[in-house]
Amino acid sequence: MRPPIYTAIANRVRKDLPGFGGSRLPSTDDLARRYHISRATMTKAIAHLRQQGLVACLRGRGIYRIDAREDAAPQAADAGRSGDRLYDHLKTAIAEGTYPSGGPLPKFDHLVHAERVSRITVTATMRRLDGDRLIHKLGKRWIVGPAVQGAAAGLRGALSPAILVFVPTETDWYSLFNLLHNMSFALPFSSELLKQGVRIIVAQREVSSTATSTAHMGIEQVREQINRLGNRYCGALVFDRFPTVENFNAAMGILSCRGARPVVYFDAANAGGRCTRSTMRCSEQYFRLHLDERAAVKAAMQSLWDAGHNRIGFPLMMPQWGWPADRLSLSRAIAAEIDPSIRIFSTIHGEPFWSLLEEGYPDRFANFRQRTEEFLQSVPASGAVKRLRSFRDRLMSRTPSMKKLLDSSITAMISMNDRMAHEHYLWFKAAGIDVPRRMSMVAFDNLPESVVMPISTVDFGFARLGHLAAHILLGDIPIKAGADGAIPGICTIVDRGSIAAV
Repeated sequence: MRPPIYTAIANRVRKDLPGFGGSRLPSTDDLARRYHISRATMTKAIAHLRQQGLVACLRGRGIYRIDAREDAAPQAADAGRSGDRLYDHLKTAIAEGTYPSGGPLPKFDHLVHAERVSRITVTATMRRLDGDRLIHKLGKRWIVGPAVQGAAAGLRGALSPAILVFVPTETDWYSLFNLLHNMSFALPFSSELLKQGVRIIVAQREVSSTATSTAHMGIEQVREQINRLGNRYCGALVFDRFPTVENFNAAMGILSCRGARPVVYFDAANAGGRCTRSTMRCSEQYFRLHLDERAAVKAAMQSLWDAGHNRIGFPLMMPQWGWPADRLSLSRAIAAEIDPSIRIFSTIHGEPFWSLLEEGYPDRFANFRQRTEEFLQSVPASGAVKRLRSFRDRLMSRTPSMKKLLDSSITAMISMNDRMAHEHYLWFKAAGIDVPRRMSMVAFDNLPESVVMPISTVDFGFARLGHLAAHILLGDIPIKAGADGAIPGICTIVDRGSIAAV
């Protein structure tokens, strides 16, 4: 099929641009006579050149070359720079996930006012992005990502494209898709692939007799599965809670097809800092999407400091080792950076009261009520005020770790995660300590159940990472990553009203 005639004319005009002399081109009518075509065709050719950023059309002032000297055509040059600036801005926003694939770009009027450009510049920029297959038109809106082709979108089952979810054992893939901590990543990841008709296949490194029949076990069986998929294989998502460079490199060449396919490592625990592009066999196609622990802790600490708190409690549920202890140490280090006056007090919840609550998980809310009601029943029947005071005294005696923090005159508490924060909130409520007027609280994870709890929490940005992981494997939009392939989660405070000024 021959291309439209206006594109051929546009190519001729582009070659002739240096020969026109000066910065201003002849009028559309003069150009039409020069190239022996109709005015309508020449108008389309000029629009094509404007879309490519070669010319600018200024109302009432004619057509100008963009590459002309600024003093010869300042407005034309400004129009070209504005278009390039808007193009770079939108392309970066798409790469960073600010405008997610499948979602609409802002309306023209918003871009005109926010970016201070003309509607003509916005139109030309949209056409440039469309030409790069970064966006497509759907009705009257521009949508991020290329349009899904009908035949490809209709593929299902054995004929559909596929990605591998590569894990050490069956416990790991269950953790990825079922534990609340990881589901904020897994849900957008799987839904984006589903929209594009891409199948997810579980593959595990270790052979296990208890594995499900759908899992491909052992690296050789994984190799065979990738060979059977052939060109329909899009790449792999790796989920490993205890990674080593040796284990990664043992499988990386196979998973990446020697660098021909992308491999994405979801480092939910921020444990794979050594697994970078410099240590992987498929350096350019390897990405590490990870929890930014430092940013998360700083967000929590900064929110309390901004409210005027400098005496903060940080109780642990276990002896001081592992990630809770690391989070506590990082909190103290960041507190010292923010202001030396900040003091963090820590205790260990070693009392049976807390361990019994843990045994009741996930029914810990009902378990907490049962435990406190047992205390209340053991209090001698007397006046309501005396009975309540006796109950709270007994609650304090059964939980000396909390009493110790209160005796330290803390005004705020950081819970090691949302699960523990829920129990701390119920404890404060039972003890008659108002949150946030007498005690401010902040936690981590932003679990779904936290929506109904008035506790501020840090969201790790896993939903955005899940979206980016899917589109790295789909390869349909550019993704911005660091030189080592790292993409950190963007941590934000979800304020649910548990932080108040001192």
